[in-house]
This record gives sequence, C-alpha cells and structure tokens, in this order.
Amino acid sequence: MSQKFTRVFAIVISGILTFVLLIGGTLLYQKYVYADPLEASVTKLPAVSSFKMEQLNSRSKVSVEFNVQEKLKGNFYLLLDQLEQQSARSLDNLTVEIVNQPDTALEAFLQEARLPIYEAISTGHFTAIPDQLSKIGQPMQISYDLELDNYFVFLTANHQDRAAHLIISRGNSPLIIVNTMGGEYL
Repeated sequence: MSQKFTRVFAIVISGILTFVLLIGGTLLYQKYVYADPLEASVTKLPAVSSFKMEQLNSRSKVSVEFNVQEKLKGNFYLLLDQLEQQSARSLDNLTVEIVNQPDTALEAFLQEARLPIYEAISTGHFTAIPDQLSKIGQPMQISYDLELDNYFVFLTANHQDRAAHLIISRGNSPLIIVNTMGGEYL
C-alpha cells in the first residue's frame, strides 16, 4: 500500500512541477524574449513617446502614444513594421490603441470629425472631407493633417502646442484600432 501511495505521490508532484515549469517558461519567454525587446525597439522610433504591450487571451494589445504633429501615416506603418519583424504572431490578432493626451478642444474636434470620415468611407466621396473638417476646426482654432490610403484614414489635429491622432480603418484591415483621448474612447 505504501508503494502505491509513493508512486501516486511522485506522479502528482512531477505533474505539478511540469505544469509550473511550462507556465513559468512561457511567462519568462513572453517577458524577456518577446515583450521587452519589442518595447525597446519600438521606443527607439522617434515618433513614439510611449509604448506598452499586453497579451489579452488570443489577442495582443499595443498602446502607443505618438509625439508627432503631422504625417502620422508613415510613423504608424513604421510601428507596424517593427511589430511584424519582432513578433512571431501575425498582425491579424492585434489591437492598436492610439493614446492621446486630454484636451477638450481636440477631443471635441475628433469626435465631430468621425461623422464626415465615416460618411466618406461609406459613400466613397473622400474629396468632401477637407471642407467638412475645416468647417469643424475653424471655430475651435484647430488645424489638421489628413492622410488616406487603402486601409486607413489618418487624422492629426493640432491645437496650440498639442496634437491628437485619429486612425480609422476603412474596413480592409484585420487590425483593430482604438482611439483614446486621455483614457476615454472617442
């Protein structure tokens, strides 16, 4: 009876140790081989002021704050290139959170700018966006930089010495883009 108990005890202990080693190894790999080198390489980009990566179930979430006040498109694609080079996973399961610092005028402008942008995406009439954004921005004294490509609409709004960014997917991208303004979703 004691031999049977000893064998069962040894099996249970070896199972627990194996489980702990697998979980610990996975966490160490994620931290020291994947997340820290990725964060180090992305923060070297001159347009990125802060970067944070989280693993959420089957998706990866990247929170990034850009410090540029114009031409967001090129910097966003540089970020995606860095993520793709460093990651063993595809970008299909990626959520990118664009973090903006709180500013009431910029927040109001970006919230109002969403409607003309979504309208242009649904109708295909992108030439009307600059006029509509100018009408929204002039009373608030906000200048903007608008860029388009086949996948995203990039909007950078400037008010005094502050900038805020809005990236909207045109429906062809597997990325999920979340835009925040001081922790609140636009």
